[in-house]
Amino acid sequence: MRPEVGFTAGVTTGIAAATLALALTVGWGSASAADRPHGLLNTIAQPAPGELRVILEGLRSDAGRTICRIYPEGANFPRQGSVERVDAAIANGRSACVFSGVAPGRYAVAIAHDEDGDGAVDRGLLGVPTEGFAFSQNARVRLGPPDFDEAAIDVPAAGAAIRIQMTYL
Repeated sequence: MRPEVGFTAGVTTGIAAATLALALTVGWGSASAADRPHGLLNTIAQPAPGELRVILEGLRSDAGRTICRIYPEGANFPRQGSVERVDAAIANGRSACVFSGVAPGRYAVAIAHDEDGDGAVDRGLLGVPTEGFAFSQNARVRLGPPDFDEAAIDVPAAGAAIRIQMTYL
């Protein structure tokens, strides 16, 4: 994984290649692969070793992209110290970010719904986000972002998949 600038930064160099992998099987019923939206992968299946699949639900629109960042234990979560950024497309209010090459350990994930595609989380008065956001463990925001421990997940060598609900204020 490559070092990245903090979550609140704009578009950075060295951005990980976007991985479009949406978990939309439920909405497709028994449709054949030919009837499914082109290029969408089923992320409900067991993740590969060293892979973390972050399945995002509850996006209020399909506009823009999701920006996902993964932080190892000891990073200044969610401000700086992310080790990878993945951008993903949105379809039917769902998206998924897939991180590959994740070493076993404890991590936290921060997600933003970049609805206007400017590569940053837009903020209104008092710095309150005007676009959606979320954290692993569906950690709650109180007077600021959650602490690492509130959002921490364990990723074993076998890989992991988590579901996260987007939040809009």
